[in-house]
Amino acid sequence: MNRRTAARARIKRASAKAQVKLRRIDADSQNQLIEVYSAARDDIQQQIINSADGGGIVRRQAMQSLLVRVNQRLDSLSASRDALLGRNIRTAADNGLSAFQDAGLSINLNNISDDAVRLVAHQVAEDGLQLSDRLWRNQLHAKEVVGRSIQNAIIQGHSASEAARNFIAQGQSVPLDIMRREGAAKATSIAKSTGAQLMTGKGSPLANAKRLFRTEINRAHGEAYKASAQQHPDAIGTRFLLSPQHRETDICDMHAKVNRYGLGAGVYPFGKSPWPAHPNTLSFEVIVFKDEVSDADKSGKEDRLQWLGKQTPGTQEGVLASRKKRAALQAGVLKEGQISTPWAVLKKRYQRQGIDVDNLNIKVGPAAAVGKPVSAAVSAQSYKAVTKDVLAAIDRVHGDGVLPSIPVKRSSSKKFEAAYRHIPSQRRPVEVLVTSHTSAKEFSLAHELGHFIDNQAFKAEGKYLWASADHPDFEEWRQAVAGSKAVQNLVSMTRGPKKIPMADGFEYEVDKKHLSYLLQAHEIWARSYSQFIAQRGGSAAMSDQLQRWVARERTGQINYTSQWEEQDFKPIAKAIEALFIKRGWMQ
Repeated sequence: MNRRTAARARIKRASAKAQVKLRRIDADSQNQLIEVYSAARDDIQQQIINSADGGGIVRRQAMQSLLVRVNQRLDSLSASRDALLGRNIRTAADNGLSAFQDAGLSINLNNISDDAVRLVAHQVAEDGLQLSDRLWRNQLHAKEVVGRSIQNAIIQGHSASEAARNFIAQGQSVPLDIMRREGAAKATSIAKSTGAQLMTGKGSPLANAKRLFRTEINRAHGEAYKASAQQHPDAIGTRFLLSPQHRETDICDMHAKVNRYGLGAGVYPFGKSPWPAHPNTLSFEVIVFKDEVSDADKSGKEDRLQWLGKQTPGTQEGVLASRKKRAALQAGVLKEGQISTPWAVLKKRYQRQGIDVDNLNIKVGPAAAVGKPVSAAVSAQSYKAVTKDVLAAIDRVHGDGVLPSIPVKRSSSKKFEAAYRHIPSQRRPVEVLVTSHTSAKEFSLAHELGHFIDNQAFKAEGKYLWASADHPDFEEWRQAVAGSKAVQNLVSMTRGPKKIPMADGFEYEVDKKHLSYLLQAHEIWARSYSQFIAQRGGSAAMSDQLQRWVARERTGQINYTSQWEEQDFKPIAKAIEALFIKRGWMQ
């Protein structure tokens, strides 16, 4: 190995070390940020406690002076946050050029670090905002949510106290909801809710600050690294490298794998890289040298639409972040420059062009499903049109090839909406029943066929009554459903009180037996399978039934979250897709 080759090898090793160090810088900055916000929360909570009267209530007379003190503490928090971010941006920029400090390049690396810090500070994003604007917005948001939390609690408690006095003066008992609202003005309650508003939840000031920190610290590292790499005479560009923490398919997967410039998968000439693809990313860029580009790389150039067209439905939907955009891709109307365009914008554009956006249905090509179609195992003795629609949707998504025959029949039972009947001792399926009274026949039938597949498709491999509960191929799916909000909500209800107070003063009695039933692995599997087919199979009836069911859960018309919101379901859909691909049922 000559000296020049050895120097390049050192750069590669140093780049990997710099990536590891950046992850430490990121983790340390997140922890430091939490400490800064926690200190502010504790001080604000103490100020609230100190503002209470002898009965522990914060009166309206004390509200304005309390808000002034709280805002002063939030201003102090913002100053500490900004200083912390500045230090970490500088550290990240220095880390970005560290891979080249021993490369023998005749450049002033300190200038590169300074330039990266300035770029992060002054770069104007697509929304027209600079870093200082985002920091100001974060500060304003903190004041809004904390101030609103304090004011609402005090005013609500004050109004409830007046109402309570009126009831007492009339010799009547105070209603439960008024007693609860009166307690909202207690200093301890205000302190607790205010701390939660500041610190917890996806859109809290702390969460937004953590997102901003991660974005800008990683940007500083990447800009310094790119600028240093560009100085190397043998460099041709950088590779878009996914973070080890990248778990969900999104647009970064496309950037990291498409051979857009004929330089290899995810390799971009200097100035052409799409990195960073989105805020909160931890993806990297790593130097690529000219002699690393092979003839196959040069001849394998493809645009992003060509790459997307070769991917699985799950990858397409993850990259495009929209089922409708995926439908537009498959209909041939999506342009390469529209991949990152929000669907709301595209929809208006397509409508102006005379494209019927409401009929851009998902059309999964026959190559998406592999093996003998599931429809070959199912015969419709009743509900032939319903069964045909559901089986067509399933066959578009996946195949199978090992299922025994089973009939679909009508049932007049009022005890269930649909059922999969089998003889466990003989491992033999009997029938699928769909009742006449259910308003979601297609979705219910897909649910029961999910049971059929779970019970029968894996039985030759061992004693799996329900493969979803024990088969190793389901492990990723089991982890995904366990981590979903819908399932976690069911679990928390099993551990919670037997009766839950409602807003109208009534109590809802939790059916713990039904919860246990809903949390059985094979029941969760059937629900997730039917949702997977409803999302991917192109059945308008199933899609509509799923949306109506989820909407009823969201609005409280159904007390148990048996199905999933779209974002909550994404990791589960990814796991099901991976399972089917592994089994050879999808490609």
